[in-house]
Amino acid sequence: MKLPSIFALVVLFISSQFNVSAGTGSGDANRPLANEPTVSANFSFSTRDRYIQVDIAPGDGENRLVVIRKGNTLTAQPVDGSTYLAYSQFGLGSNLGNLSYVVGTSGTTVQVYNLEPNTEYSVGVFEYNGTGNGTNYFQAGSTVKVVRTRFSPPTQSASNLQVSDIQPTSFRFNANPGNGTARLVTVRQGNGGGSHPNPDSVYSPNSVFGEGSLLGAGVYAASFGTPVEITGLTMRTNYTVFVYEFNGMGSGTSYGYDTTKKINVRTGVSAPVVAASNFQVTEVTTSSVRISFTPGSGDSRILYMRKDTLPAQPAANTFYQANAAFGLGSDIGNQTYVISDTGSSVLITGLQSDSRYVFSVSEYNADGARVSYLNTGWENPNYFRTNAFPPAVIAPTEAASGLSVSEIDESSALVTASAGNGLRRLVIVSKGNVISRFPAEDSIYTTDTVYGQGGRVDSLTFAVGDTAVMKVGGLTPNTQYTVSVVEYNTNGELVRYLLNGNPVHTFTTTISRPDVKADTIVVLDIDTTSANISYTSGNGSGALVIVREGNAGPALPVDNQQYAANASFGTGYQIAPGSFVVQAGRGSVVVTGLKPGTQYAVAVIEYNSAGNDYRYLSDDRFVVFRTKARDTIVTPPPPVPVDSLQGISVMGNPVTDNIVRISFDTNETGTLHVQLLSASGMPFRQTTVDIVPGTAEIRFALPASTPRGYMFVQAMLNGRRTVVRILVM
Repeated sequence: MKLPSIFALVVLFISSQFNVSAGTGSGDANRPLANEPTVSANFSFSTRDRYIQVDIAPGDGENRLVVIRKGNTLTAQPVDGSTYLAYSQFGLGSNLGNLSYVVGTSGTTVQVYNLEPNTEYSVGVFEYNGTGNGTNYFQAGSTVKVVRTRFSPPTQSASNLQVSDIQPTSFRFNANPGNGTARLVTVRQGNGGGSHPNPDSVYSPNSVFGEGSLLGAGVYAASFGTPVEITGLTMRTNYTVFVYEFNGMGSGTSYGYDTTKKINVRTGVSAPVVAASNFQVTEVTTSSVRISFTPGSGDSRILYMRKDTLPAQPAANTFYQANAAFGLGSDIGNQTYVISDTGSSVLITGLQSDSRYVFSVSEYNADGARVSYLNTGWENPNYFRTNAFPPAVIAPTEAASGLSVSEIDESSALVTASAGNGLRRLVIVSKGNVISRFPAEDSIYTTDTVYGQGGRVDSLTFAVGDTAVMKVGGLTPNTQYTVSVVEYNTNGELVRYLLNGNPVHTFTTTISRPDVKADTIVVLDIDTTSANISYTSGNGSGALVIVREGNAGPALPVDNQQYAANASFGTGYQIAPGSFVVQAGRGSVVVTGLKPGTQYAVAVIEYNSAGNDYRYLSDDRFVVFRTKARDTIVTPPPPVPVDSLQGISVMGNPVTDNIVRISFDTNETGTLHVQLLSASGMPFRQTTVDIVPGTAEIRFALPASTPRGYMFVQAMLNGRRTVVRILVM
């Protein structure tokens, strides 16, 4: 066949394979050889079971010829001046000899197909220059390398993946093998995801999670086979287990990548380490009991109980229904019933009288459907016995007697009675003039001495005590109450009251006492025999004004005593010797009948009253005043010459506060001389003031010992004077 006159390189791609042919045109026979390359190519491989890829780092040739032969030797070499047909399917390209086939004539990447798995192949890359008959190959120094294809991957994945014996830190994994020579088990914390095996990597598995080779993204190699127990896990944590079938080992390994071959698993929970403690059995009756305890370290706990003997113990991964009525909760086994699964105190009912019960508490931790119980206390449980029914109870036959009420005030009263023949007695108080309801059979009432705080018999009647002599408080002022003492017998559960013939007594509390005292007692208009007394009222309905001669406080009134008042001192009610009531009610009072020049003490006592009931607010405060002495008529001194000194006057004449106020109005200047003269005309106080035109005032403070009566003020200015008579009271 005659080739075209122009050198042609044709590449035909068929199913990812290519066909390369080279030819010479007419006249190539005389073409000289091109220069021979001097630098060999270098190359590396990527392999699969039936395929390799040759990645070439070119030498210094214009192109390069890639030759491959099955086996670990390649002796055939290209001949200078020759052209060859290349084909990516092994065995279809030009055969250089000894089954050495051309698979590439140019480029830097050559892919070879149709190879055998796990088989050695020799690959040579020959640099060349020129074309046709002028092609010159670099032969002696060309590189030849041996490569092995990988094993074929398995075609059947592992199946029936199973997880069993799930513990807080471990579980057991198993699967039916596929058709690989082995299988790699990997584990990742979390659900799904993660990295898959790399065929170019060699893994060292370890069944302790985290100790095997890391594939990436938290995925660790765990085993090269099944079954395998995975340990080193975290309690209550999700994990994903993958299994990959593979053929071969090392760098020739081929994996089956069925990513659906995985299973999710959650580790279990461990039992708590601290048991419940400090068990207490209280409120024991014939049919019930209360059990309290200090919880341990579990998420929660169950209390279970059995009659007579040791109870069964709870089973792992089993949840139970609780019921405080014995016999209605889950039966753990042998009539061991679960009583409570919450809290640390439970009132258990439905028990038989005079019977022994054995109970225990198991702490537990739970996660989903898994539960782990701490049963260390199971062999050392606690027990109790319910009460036996007491003998029959009959009511007393003899009522209390001699019921009386004394020491009645606005909020309390003393109840006194003699006991009947009951083992006990109940004192009840009802608001109003009758007992609105007596105690009910088999009812037990708590008592409180404060009315309304004890057991309620009805809306008006309350239990206030259980003794024949007692003080009742919490009462309302000026209110009617009825009290009764009811005898009864009891065995702790049954109660029988004497409901007929019980004594009753009706009484009324006093009115309330004022709680704001009168204040600011003021005595005005004091004369020789009278004085005006006023005060600031407190919050009583009225007040007593009590006056006593002397400077000692008046006697005080007593409750429930009405006192007649009279403003004439000495004629009103005499509370105690010398202490007379001068007013009962409100407002100021002018007291008469006093002695001149005599001291008197005044007290004001607030009170409330209703009918003949009087309640006084004790107050030991009082004020003292002195009546005026009888006036001594002082004859003015004989007239004295008085020059014309105008504008002098005395303010506040007569003087009642021991202050003499002298004012003057003059246009003169000079030194003003002012004297105070006694009634006999003798000066006893004086002063001088330099004045200027205008108004001025001089004040003299009189000594407390200054006699009451008339005296004179004498003023002198510039040789002129004036005298003014004043009266000091």
